[in-house]
Amino acid sequence: TSGIEDLYLKDVFGSLTLESCDEKDCLVPVTYTYILDNVGQSPMEVTEVVRTRGGSSEDLIDQVVDRTIEVGEPPIQIVETEVIDICINAEFKTTLSAKADPEEGDPCFDEDMYDFSIVVKECRVQADITCVDSEGTDCRMLSVPEKQCSEGDDIDVISFEYTGSGCDRSKNIQDELCEDFNRGPSEDDAAVIDCSDKESGKEFFSGEVSIGEVITVPSSTSSGPLPEVLVCDVKDSNGELKQRVSIDTSGSEGLFLEDIFGSLEMKSCDEKSCLISLFYTYTIRNIGSTPMEVTQLERTREDNTESFLSRLSDVTLNVGQTASIVPPEQDQYDICVEEEAQTTTLEVEANPPADIPCFDKLDYIIPPPPPDSICKVRADIFCEDENGRECQEINSPSLQCNDGDDITSLSFTYLGGDCGSSSNTQDDECRDFIGGPSFEESRIICINEDMEQLVNIVVRVGDMFTVPNLGNTPLGGSIMCDILNVDDGEKRQSLKVDTSGQEALSLKDVYGSLELKSCNEKTCLVRLNFSYILANVGSTDMAITQLERQLEIAGVPRVDDLINLFEDTTLAVDGRTVAMESITVDFCVDDEIEIVVLVKADSPSGIECEDEEEYLIGPNPEECRISVEMACIDDENRDCNDIPAPSFNCDENLNILIFTYTGENCRESFNMQNCECEDSSGGPITEAI
Repeated sequence: TSGIEDLYLKDVFGSLTLESCDEKDCLVPVTYTYILDNVGQSPMEVTEVVRTRGGSSEDLIDQVVDRTIEVGEPPIQIVETEVIDICINAEFKTTLSAKADPEEGDPCFDEDMYDFSIVVKECRVQADITCVDSEGTDCRMLSVPEKQCSEGDDIDVISFEYTGSGCDRSKNIQDELCEDFNRGPSEDDAAVIDCSDKESGKEFFSGEVSIGEVITVPSSTSSGPLPEVLVCDVKDSNGELKQRVSIDTSGSEGLFLEDIFGSLEMKSCDEKSCLISLFYTYTIRNIGSTPMEVTQLERTREDNTESFLSRLSDVTLNVGQTASIVPPEQDQYDICVEEEAQTTTLEVEANPPADIPCFDKLDYIIPPPPPDSICKVRADIFCEDENGRECQEINSPSLQCNDGDDITSLSFTYLGGDCGSSSNTQDDECRDFIGGPSFEESRIICINEDMEQLVNIVVRVGDMFTVPNLGNTPLGGSIMCDILNVDDGEKRQSLKVDTSGQEALSLKDVYGSLELKSCNEKTCLVRLNFSYILANVGSTDMAITQLERQLEIAGVPRVDDLINLFEDTTLAVDGRTVAMESITVDFCVDDEIEIVVLVKADSPSGIECEDEEEYLIGPNPEECRISVEMACIDDENRDCNDIPAPSFNCDENLNILIFTYTGENCRESFNMQNCECEDSSGGPITEAI
């Protein structure tokens, strides 16, 4: 009743029919006057007055008070009021009959008829919209498809909408790469997209696309199934690379409708699709009382207005006749978009032959789909050292300590091992007492060559300690350390480390129960700052229920629950939160250091989700270490230290003698025989026959 919406007399609202609005009224009272007159020559008495209308009769004689009419007297008048409907075509016929008895003679009779007609010539047109999908479902009853593309099965075909966005707009739980080049793609210009297999380079799509255009991979000229990883290059019209996106299409990584990979937004995968074909039929009906000609038929949707008059099956409509557009209008609808309803407005104008035009306007609203409750959480790991270097760019140190500089300090980790655990290239001076330090806690006392105490500390297995210099001077030729039982003070191990620079000294050297971790500025141990970034990339709020960090170094695992690092575990849609911790890592190991984060979350509807992220640090110690050893055996394979000295008394019946020529004179002879030795010409020389 605002006046904005059309409102007509005779409109029907359920059980109510509109009969009047303000001064306009369909129901009008009319007054009938029935006149009985004595036109004879004798007084009379009226005995019957019958009115017949609409198939029913009524005797009105009771309304006559004085039924006698004298000659020449005024007639008798009977007045009757009735409400008639002047908004419908109708004929009204009334018949009045009367009988009277004179004082003398026979009775008399007369009858009269009065009729009139209401002819309404109203122009009224009605617009109607029907909408169905390809399966005949009413467009207002559509349901959102399951958004997860695969749970391990191969994916054959996918489609994307090109948005021109940068990698910062990515929203997915995959770990594949998205990288912008040369300021990234443009959100205004078309682009050339090439998609291929990451491994083989086989092409799956190549073509120019505009903003908002949907592409299908593989294209009609390519064949599936899709590779494990699809790489798409986005280039401008000049062929300059603007973006490179990698998408795991193997089915093993989470892939969902509406996932965003830089400038590509996921719209369909195999039979699941956000994009639905809708078919609109526009019908015009003449609900007036006069023929009409449809002069305008316009459809408006999303600020786009289009005329469909030329597609109307008939523009001239008789009363009660209908016409529809042929064929129906086809439109592509994104059912995954939840922001607002989609409204289609149909406006029609019609002209009767001789009256004012009539209009109608109708809105068809497809409501937004009910909010889905997809729980999707994404975990990312960022790592840097205290100098701001990314952890994967940190190089292992050179292991050799004595590279020309004096050694001023050493740091060791206490391992608790015996001297048999030693691994170094120095002349090992390590000695165990009473079985060695086979206990968790020990006291370590270290001195230098001048018998000055450098360290006196209690440590547990795994603890690190530093042997400092005194007065900013080098440590000198060596340090000696005693490992004592912390309970009774008994010596369990004594070892010596050469710090002169004459003996090789390297990081990771093991001396009994001590492993060298740093020397001067060189160190194996680097403190790393880890940031665990959690993002809600689903469509429902969530609560983080678990954050488990697994750290594996040299095959040794360590698992910690870090959920207590969060002050607030709730995460709204598109929200992010960060947990941080610092870990000291040994960069002198050969094996990769693997950090895995497992995050789990619950949505209010009880749906659970999780994600796992792996971060690898690959230390590569540049180690040049040589160890020189010697072995000595005789021709009987006896160690030279075990060869016994023979008897010096030669046996009888000798067959062969072996001499060493020394070039000495006879006076140097030394034996127990009386054999002759005679020098001539000054005796032997250096070389002789």
